[in-house]
Amino acid sequence: GDYGSLKIKFTGLNLADNPVLQFVENNTIYKSVPLSSVLFSDKLFKPGQYELRLLMDTNKNGIWDTGDYFTRRQPERTIDLGEKISVRGKWENELDIEVKNN
Repeated sequence: GDYGSLKIKFTGLNLADNPVLQFVENNTIYKSVPLSSVLFSDKLFKPGQYELRLLMDTNKNGIWDTGDYFTRRQPERTIDLGEKISVRGKWENELDIEVKNN
């Protein structure tokens, strides 16, 4: 397949929240990437339309945890980045995304 490269630069991202970037394709998580910096880069990304979501993975287990009534733990926060991105094959796709922590 003709992969594209993808670079995303985040502003307003708090790395202390252990953010995990999720690429959602047709309501299915295609890829989940824990972010260790405000730059995401992948040289071989499958072309397609993706919705972007951030998961604040407080306990660092890589998945979204629901709340726990007994320990009064809040569900982990997810932030919908509210835009669909198109990744094109044989193309350098570069994005700047501002994270609004609401």
